[in-house]
Amino acid sequence: MNGNWMGSLSAIDPKSGYWIMGVKYDVLLLMGTPTPRDTEYTLDAGANLISYPFRYATVLAGAIPIDAKTSISGIIGEGVAANNMNDNWMISLNGLEGSYGYWLLVKEDMEITFKGCNEQACVSLSRQQSQKIITNPKGYEFAQSTQ
Repeated sequence: MNGNWMGSLSAIDPKSGYWIMGVKYDVLLLMGTPTPRDTEYTLDAGANLISYPFRYATVLAGAIPIDAKTSISGIIGEGVAANNMNDNWMISLNGLEGSYGYWLLVKEDMEITFKGCNEQACVSLSRQQSQKIITNPKGYEFAQSTQ
């Protein structure tokens, strides 16, 4: 492929999330204008792969507006998830963080504007998120997939 892109994707939408598959571990730097923090996401009923517009991690209860919580049945990240059971989050996903994509499972068409933090004070939660090691009980192993 000699460094040439193939496929139907011609532009990156800041409201969408993406799986980027590489042939080896590397760092991907994207250039452009940051997504406005007050971006309103329009979600269809079902699964929506989206971005999170804030730089630092924000705990789940702080990132999801209260009025949107009842419409979200679950959130799936890379190897982590949150399930909304009777307005209580059952989680291995502690929060949302910029530079990651998330599947939001919603019960109905809706709009959402996330809350979050873009200040240095948020770094401690961000570090806690990145240093978190997830272990699965025996018999509950899984393999993350883009399929």
